[in-house]
Order: sequence, then structure tokens, then C-alpha cells
Amino acid sequence: MISAPLLEQLQQRIGEVEVGELLQQLGRNLGGSEVPPPPSTSGNEVALALAQRLDALGYEAHPARHGDEWQIEAFNCVFHALAQKFPRVCTFVLAYVESATQRRLHHLECLVRGGQMCRFRIGETIKHDSE
Repeated sequence: MISAPLLEQLQQRIGEVEVGELLQQLGRNLGGSEVPPPPSTSGNEVALALAQRLDALGYEAHPARHGDEWQIEAFNCVFHALAQKFPRVCTFVLAYVESATQRRLHHLECLVRGGQMCRFRIGETIKHDSE
């Protein structure tokens, strides 16, 4: 109830791009407090852990294998109504999951953009400047 008016006020005060950056940073910060899986963790283990994290946020998420790659399929979106009005809300979820898993996530399909589900491909391990 407070989320949409809050984002609307923020957008009016600091701008749409800045709100997107703020949401992305919030996702990174929250995801950074999670313990990421080791880089050697198999794709199916990462997919299962990711689905469990999304379930904890309120999604109905399942790991799925498509060819040689692992994906996550979420059949609902906990931010659906909010993301319809503020599409940059999706950046929060992507940043959270990437930070929590230390893996790139590719948003392949989106309920807000007319998809049948939110579908994410799990990509490579994120390299840091210190590595």
C-alpha cells in the first residue's frame, strides 16, 4: 500500500533513472548479506538455491533445465502490480539475486511484459576487480 506512493514521490523528487539505481543498490545490499554458493557449485545446486531464495520472497519458483543451461521459472511475481507502474522494480530483484548467488542472471521472460512467467537464465560467476 505504501510502496507505490513512496516510489511515486521518490521518482518526482529524484527522477526515474535515480529510483532505478536506488532499487538496484538496495537489491545488491540485501543480496550481499546472503552467503553465496561457492563458484564450484553445480548449475542445478545454484538453480535450486536460487529458487528457494525467490520462494522466501514470495515467488512460486522452480529450477528448470533447458538444454545445457539452468533456468528459474517463477509463475507469479510478488511485485507485479508495482512493476506494472514502476518497471524498474525488476532491477531490485535481479540485483538481489545476482548479489546473493554471485552469478549473472538474464531476465528472459517477464509477467509484466506479457510473458507466461518470469524466467531467468543463470549465467556465469560474477568476477570482482580483486580477482
